[in-house]
Parts: sequence; structure tokens; C-alpha cells
Amino acid sequence: RLPQRHVPRRESLAECAAREAREEAALRLRRVRFASAVNAACAAARYHYVTVLMRAEAEPGAEPRNREPHKNEGWQWVKWDEFPPAEQLFWPLRCLREQGYNPFTEDFEHLKGYTGSHQLS
Repeated sequence: RLPQRHVPRRESLAECAAREAREEAALRLRRVRFASAVNAACAAARYHYVTVLMRAEAEPGAEPRNREPHKNEGWQWVKWDEFPPAEQLFWPLRCLREQGYNPFTEDFEHLKGYTGSHQLS
């Protein structure tokens, strides 16, 4: 499970990701930026979500704390190559992993400075 929520109006994707990590896992994030988007659909499961995934850095030595025990069993750091089996993952994360995505090897220079928000005039 990842910190998640719908994005409220007037909040950028980066602001939303930082707030959710703070509220759900007591983590303060820095360098929050866009990582990917997944259009995950499964007709048989009546499931369809468009999910935006953000990348960020936690403060060095930070440990997540479960601030919503009524929603979540707990948090732990897991190495990317040691994730649980695909069928146990949050569906969009499963989709990305099955496509070979790795946030530690992806080149994101084309997104430098992008916070996930465009303001139209």
C-alpha cells in the first residue's frame, strides 16, 4: 500500500503527495516530483482507476509510522527488488512493475521542475 488520496482542488500533485505521506506515514518528503501515471482497468473486477505516482525523498533516517491504524496494518521500507508477489501489490504499482518500470533507473530529466500542476490562464 502507498499513501494515497484523491487530489483536492487547488493542490498540486506534489503538494498532495507530501501531505498524504505526512498524514498517513508521518514522513516529511523533499524533492517530490512526477514519476508515472497508470490507467489500470479490469472489467471483471469492475475496477478502473487512473493513478498518478510521485517520487520523493524522505529525510535521511526517517522511519514511517502508522498514523491511520484503522485503515492500514503498518508501514515498512522495502527494497525495490524485494517487493511482495505481484498479486499482493496495489494494482497500478503491479502494472508498472510488470512493464519493467524501476524508479531508480528511470531518467526523469525531461520532467525536472515539474510538480504535477499546470495553471491555465
